[in-house]
Amino acid sequence: MISKETLRIRWATAVAVILMLWSNPSWGITLTWNPNTETDLAGYYIYQCSQQPCSRTSGTATRLATLGKVTSFNVGTPAVIQYYLITAYDFANNESTDSSVATYIPAGTPPPPASATVNLTVVGSPTLGQPWSVQATTNASGTVSMQVWINGVLDHTEGISPFCAFHDNGTACTTVLKPYGTYTMEYRALSNGVEVARQAIVVTASAVSGPPPPTVAPSSTTAMLTLVGSPTLGQPWSVQATTSAAGTVSMQVWINGALDHSESYSPFCGFGDNGTACTTVLKPKGTYTMEFRALSNGIEVARQAMIVTAK
Repeated sequence: MISKETLRIRWATAVAVILMLWSNPSWGITLTWNPNTETDLAGYYIYQCSQQPCSRTSGTATRLATLGKVTSFNVGTPAVIQYYLITAYDFANNESTDSSVATYIPAGTPPPPASATVNLTVVGSPTLGQPWSVQATTNASGTVSMQVWINGVLDHTEGISPFCAFHDNGTACTTVLKPYGTYTMEYRALSNGVEVARQAIVVTASAVSGPPPPTVAPSSTTAMLTLVGSPTLGQPWSVQATTSAAGTVSMQVWINGALDHSESYSPFCGFGDNGTACTTVLKPKGTYTMEFRALSNGIEVARQAMIVTAK
């Protein structure tokens, strides 16, 4: 089965280039395209991939040929599935973006099984603040590869088992300590370059090791703020926070709606401390929204904000 696709090469102005993949018993597989009409066109680069995604940025594309102002190229008769894309280049060696991808599937390539599945296993203890990973297995046949998507973005593609979230040592997944948060880990199994199954799992990584955080924050937990210094008199200042939170306590310091830093030890200060008291700083004239968010065992339990006007 041979596919034909339309490819586009983008210059300063969009120029359509038709790339066709066709077979001839005597010559094998030939790529053909309509000539680019840019006046400074020097030629074309042909790239080949053995797996998806096929692109220069993914690292899977290998330059197969450098051509001049021609409109066809014979790639022989590959024995396995191959993917092709082209780019155009000018006399200053500026290269266009990738075209879309044409796929060659040799005659007799078995279709993927209809019952292909992906199974996922969490490795490690993410909810205890420890290193973790996710390993995928699949019953897909043919030439199998696995795309790893993290939070909706393609992270990488693996061609050899074990299929792991954060790489492996050849036999087992490597566990990694990730920042606190929720991770949607999705694996897409490809057979001969075609997706045949996918599966996702949501992993919650805690911020610290230790007992699981409470499911409901105590309603009595508070955060209290104290202004240190005299900002309205044009003098150095800071803001200090205290909290009644229990457990492993940390404090996020947000300035004007952006996370500035996190502190794990009291005193919790706007601009650092000397170990016992907040360091006052002379800030530029303006208005500062100083917000402190108290976390207990990695879970936010209270927040408080103060608006400071520096003159």
